[in-house]
Amino acid sequence: IVVKTTDAGTAGVSGHLTFSSGTTSSASSGELAIGTGTAAAGKGGSIAITVGTGATLAGGVVTLSAGQGATKGGAMNIYSGDSSAAASGDMQLLTPDAGTSGGMTLKTGSSSTGSLGIITLETGLNTNGAGGHLQLSVGDSTLVSGAITAVAGKTAGATAGGFVSLTGGISATGTGGFISLVTGVGTPKSSGSIVVKTTDAGTAGVSGHLTFSSGTTS
Repeated sequence: IVVKTTDAGTAGVSGHLTFSSGTTSSASSGELAIGTGTAAAGKGGSIAITVGTGATLAGGVVTLSAGQGATKGGAMNIYSGDSSAAASGDMQLLTPDAGTSGGMTLKTGSSSTGSLGIITLETGLNTNGAGGHLQLSVGDSTLVSGAITAVAGKTAGATAGGFVSLTGGISATGTGGFISLVTGVGTPKSSGSIVVKTTDAGTAGVSGHLTFSSGTTS
């Protein structure tokens, strides 16, 4: 089944396609379900959502937006497929290669009356093997390498600013995980430096303390 609008003339635009359920005044509105059928002896069918190429201007935009609500906005869930006998499906979120590759932003919305949302990057639980890894890395460059920066939030009130915490993993029967800070190698020249310092204090305070200490033992 093919549902499409006809190509436009030289001075117009092609027609729109709209798939929508109707509004309601006393109950929930209807759902819109898009899916492929089950394959008993082959691969499941795919769903592709693509927009047209802009031959002289920018390409089209794909927007996925959950519904607005009086008490809470709608949620958005994106899952890869599970497997009863093997691995679950991978998930990739990337911008394609280009002269200048596109940026990527992962952020929560602003709030005027409550707390901001939390962003969690976490691997799943493994009850019979090694835990998953979480890796942050930047691409190589022939000129200036990219940086990784972790900055806690600032506050305009009298409370302290946000903190940055690095903690190794806990082991129930063995040694706890370690934290390693290693500077980069300069193959023909010097290696990088490590600087540990507190920021200069304001006019009515003292600069922060530095503490290097091993833990206690029983």
